[in-house]
Amino acid sequence: MKQIVVIPRNGYVNRLQSMASAQILANRLECELLTCWEPETAAPASIESIFSSDLVCSQFITHSAFLALTGMEPHRVEPYLGVLELSVGTKAISLAGLDRGEQHFMRALQELIAVHPEVELLVISSGGRFALEGSPNDTYWDSVGFQEQRRAWYQTLPFTAEIKSLSNVSAESEPFIGLHLRYTDRSHQTPTRKQISAAIGQVQSRTGVSKVFIASDSRVARDYWAQRLSADGLECWWHQSPSAQRDQATGVIAALADWRTLGASRAVVFFTESTFGYEAAVATGNFADSIGLAPSALLSRWIRTRVLLTNIVTAPKRRGWL
Repeated sequence: MKQIVVIPRNGYVNRLQSMASAQILANRLECELLTCWEPETAAPASIESIFSSDLVCSQFITHSAFLALTGMEPHRVEPYLGVLELSVGTKAISLAGLDRGEQHFMRALQELIAVHPEVELLVISSGGRFALEGSPNDTYWDSVGFQEQRRAWYQTLPFTAEIKSLSNVSAESEPFIGLHLRYTDRSHQTPTRKQISAAIGQVQSRTGVSKVFIASDSRVARDYWAQRLSADGLECWWHQSPSAQRDQATGVIAALADWRTLGASRAVVFFTESTFGYEAAVATGNFADSIGLAPSALLSRWIRTRVLLTNIVTAPKRRGWL
């Protein structure tokens, strides 16, 4: 294998996760890695608004260059795993895990690479993490070794000056706990306030840190926890942003600055269903001290029921019956 091209998918941190996984895989296979960044609904920002121009010029491949290399559109990568006869007259191994995830195919990928030594190109379309098993560095799925290699990659990311200036903090010079709250698109997968409060208390007890950085997609939730934790004697802070909308430039900058700051914390309290929070905890290098909170089954049922009742009540008007 001479070259891997990864096409990151889904949200911004899902994309970082897949890029980190692809780089670790490229290191393992001793081949070059290029990234084809395709904006989509979940991540509409261009790569130039996220990373430095040096990185973009050296490690990214344009849509047209990808088309010339493979003869196919980036969004048309075949589902799952296989060997493709490219229209440009060469072969490539392609992987797009989709509903099964890329990790499901890692053992088969390793076997396929061994069976087809003549294939020099691997194309991966991914929105999650993946790793070959059985490596000397123990980088399977989410081992400590794999987390450490992702952390090391995250530490070197050359974000734009705007993102770096907003998140210019260090856990070494100014220790703090990170609290990530995600509600807008994960409201049915959230823990209770009691779970969050207990987790903050546990991390504070473990670390002796009494300052908390709050990253939240809900200003109401952020303000609530700022008041509650301040009443408990903790000092709270967050990044000010004119927009929280991720389809706007300022929203993207704020979201990635939040993520970068969470990754500089002593430990993170996060929702386990959120890749954003999970990978921030990995980036700290103190994943063992961080706490991932499972969704509350009771709260989930209540939210789903509330949404269903709202849809029933508003259906006549939405459908023009009234």
